[in-house]
Amino acid sequence: MLLTILATELTLIFNTLICHVLLERRKSVSYCIYAFICFSMVISLLIAVTLTVFGRTPLAKYIYFLLNFCYIFYIHMIYKESFPKKLFTMFSAWILTNIILLVCLYIVDTYSSIGSESMYLLIVSILRIIIQLTILLFSYIFLRKSYKQSIRLIDNKTAYLICLYSIIIVLYLLENFNFETNSYAYNGFMSILLLTFFVFSGYTLVGIIIASVSKTLTLRNNFNIIENQLNLQRHNYDSLSKAIEKYSILKHDMRHHAIAIKSMLHSGNYGDALKYIEQFNDSKTLQDPPIVCKNFTVDSFVKYYMAIASDKNIKFNTKLNIPEDINISSTDLCIIMGNAIENAINACNKMDNNNKHIHLTSNILGANLVIKIINSFNGEIKKDGDRFISTSHEGQGLGLLSITTLAEKYKGYVDIKYTDEVFEIAIVMNLETISELHVS
Repeated sequence: MLLTILATELTLIFNTLICHVLLERRKSVSYCIYAFICFSMVISLLIAVTLTVFGRTPLAKYIYFLLNFCYIFYIHMIYKESFPKKLFTMFSAWILTNIILLVCLYIVDTYSSIGSESMYLLIVSILRIIIQLTILLFSYIFLRKSYKQSIRLIDNKTAYLICLYSIIIVLYLLENFNFETNSYAYNGFMSILLLTFFVFSGYTLVGIIIASVSKTLTLRNNFNIIENQLNLQRHNYDSLSKAIEKYSILKHDMRHHAIAIKSMLHSGNYGDALKYIEQFNDSKTLQDPPIVCKNFTVDSFVKYYMAIASDKNIKFNTKLNIPEDINISSTDLCIIMGNAIENAINACNKMDNNNKHIHLTSNILGANLVIKIINSFNGEIKKDGDRFISTSHEGQGLGLLSITTLAEKYKGYVDIKYTDEVFEIAIVMNLETISELHVS
């Protein structure tokens, strides 16, 4: 009984460490450790009761594994991702640790002759821990970032689909587990090799599916960015054409205004001439278009979306402090502000009432650039774990994902708040980090 509980604890510890590497925590490390100790103690106690009451019977076997799968409650409580993504990660870690157990049992059986059962299990456990730590280190160095980015992009339907494969493998392993001897019913090198080959081949296909979905969504996001930039270029071209046309008309009309003023002065109507000049000066003809900020790129970009908002009867107020020499790339600024404003316009456009408004502000606070967008919306929110996902298509909102990725690139963060009527997003980027990136 003690060896069974010890094996369970080793499995839970390894699965926990793998999940910590591959998933994103929403709790502190101390909270995770305390929760794991409490959870593992409860599981160990229930396993001890099960073995005492039922012994090593087939019923006890399934109760034992059912108790192990209750670990999903701990996973669900600790990590940010949606339930199917956490379930897939947990099952995959469980499969991996049992494949390692199979390999360790085969190695010890083949290359050693140990009479003592306790010594045999001790050597198996030590070898298993060494292999698990090696895989854990490999996952941390090579898989951590790519896995998080890929699993973040896929939608829940795809997550449930790939999770189905891991569940089938788990059930297959359970069926072949000998609870009396605490080992698997696989004999010989070829049977273990074939099992390992088929399991990892399946996971390779799952990885290809995840990578393909991730690549498709990334390409779609890049296409949206390029399309927005082309729309901005078209808007700038239209504005330039109108400005040239306006200048030509003004140049043509200036001659008539000069003749009218000259005739008034020749006839001595100085008062009328002065009044005519004042009216001409106050007219919209000579008024410059308002500048939303000193950064020319952002100024043009925001004006483009202000024109779109105006066409959709959305009130758009701005108060921006973004200097020209901010040392942040124009592309990143356009991606962040374009995606944020576009999301706000789309949210306002779904409202039935006329209280549609967007308030865009930015300021430099200490070493940080803070961009804040507050917009009205209909109160509809969809979330994937702690992540917001699109209400117009399956999967995470790519615009928000791009904003978050760029904010993290500059050691910043994105803070989101909302009520039933107002949605607020604050984007913080560290300017000192930005300067270091440009220098390097």
